[in-house]
Amino acid sequence: MTGACFVIPRRLFEDLGGFDPHYAPAFYEEFDLAFRAQEKGFKVIYEPGSRVVHLGSMSYGAERRDQLSSINQSKFVERFAERLRKHPWDGGDEFMLRHAFDEGPALLVVEHFLPQPNRHAGDVTMTSYLSMFATAGWRVVFGALDGRADGPAAEALERQGIELIRAPRTIEGWIEMHGSHLSQVWLPRPEIAERSSARSARTAKPILRTTRTTCISFGWSVLRAFRGTLRCYPRPSI
Repeated sequence: MTGACFVIPRRLFEDLGGFDPHYAPAFYEEFDLAFRAQEKGFKVIYEPGSRVVHLGSMSYGAERRDQLSSINQSKFVERFAERLRKHPWDGGDEFMLRHAFDEGPALLVVEHFLPQPNRHAGDVTMTSYLSMFATAGWRVVFGALDGRADGPAAEALERQGIELIRAPRTIEGWIEMHGSHLSQVWLPRPEIAERSSARSARTAKPILRTTRTTCISFGWSVLRAFRGTLRCYPRPSI
């Protein structure tokens, strides 16, 4: 959370005592506030759809900003040393920073296009599967081979916590950086799973090279691979 733009209930802000003057005049007070809110059982949520124009360092200037940041970083680290020891040590690992430590295993799904459930039945099925995995506690990452991930369909998936790989990022690049975190890779179409096209082959190679995961394909494989996590509850009327 950054102090440049955040929303917090007024009652919670007042209960926490607002920004701690320990960090006056500025810098790290918003991180301190977020950590104290988490200690009371609240979650800090990032909204990827937000857009903010921030004129960085305009209040103090770069030199003064760096001085204050250095001083207050030491204060923050001293106060939350025990919690910080449990945080990822590699700040460059964006995947671990985006996900909580107690979340479930990671699943990568690779398709030709982002599913558009308002257009045809196959995409309704794919969207349902993605939602089912996310609800079951999986960290779901979806990559479309065409690199497009925008519009209402993309927003609906992101609201469920599903990460989308969109251009200019590539699936291959994502796998190279974060593939070691994957537990399963689902390649639902035969032509993707069998690497029959040049693009699909480029996508599959880094999966095999970078990860130690299992690649599955076809609809029936999903239920077989995830039967330990997902349960079907039949309706009496069916």
